[in-house]
Amino acid sequence: MFYLNFGLIILAIAGLIILILLFPPRWLIAFLFPLICPGAVFAADTQNKVVALTIDDGPGLENSTQEILEVLTKNNAQATFFLISSNAEKNPQAVTAIIEKGHEIGNHMTEDEKTIALTQQAFQENLSQAHEILFNFAQQSIYYPRITWFRPGGGWGNAAMVNFAAKNYGYCTALGNIWPYDTFWGSSTQFSRFFILSNIRPGSIIILHDGGNCSKRGKQTVETLKLVLPELQKKGYQIVTLSTLYDK
Repeated sequence: MFYLNFGLIILAIAGLIILILLFPPRWLIAFLFPLICPGAVFAADTQNKVVALTIDDGPGLENSTQEILEVLTKNNAQATFFLISSNAEKNPQAVTAIIEKGHEIGNHMTEDEKTIALTQQAFQENLSQAHEILFNFAQQSIYYPRITWFRPGGGWGNAAMVNFAAKNYGYCTALGNIWPYDTFWGSSTQFSRFFILSNIRPGSIIILHDGGNCSKRGKQTVETLKLVLPELQKKGYQIVTLSTLYDK
């Protein structure tokens, strides 16, 4: 009897964990995220049907970024692209296209690595280098967009990092509350569609990924957006940049 009860308890706990992963409650995110990255925003407090779309790790080194831009244009959607500066240098045409189509670029450091693993000095040098590279892209454009947002690699940073980004570059740090685990092995377009549409709420921040060095991720994002954007719009949602969501 003891083993039976113990087994049922384990199954119940496992079921609860699965439910939380599939349908993460906003109150839990509000509790956990200040521990993961103090001072970062993860969703806007609004009743209006507006959500921010963010694309990490771009630009893709193949043609995934261009395909993402085409889907966004077709669906009258805007996004904030958190760019890795080393990828930006390898595909400058994609960065120019992002800016010229009216989207927003944000700082996602110089390499695809966990920001929290860096020393504070390494972080500061890394962030500053990425800012200089992205700022040069912005400066060369006739649109001359502001670079307002920072997202740590891996979605994890400490208070000193967030404070440095804000004090020295005026960055707001953003995480997000809808991430369909699209960087995990075995992730799929259909699961991403299910996760986004099941968890979307006014003020949500969606996180998807461009190719970078992994072309599969960018292609999957293209297909996910083809499915999700029309359905979000049918639900009455407007898909915008982070700065539009936060009226910056």
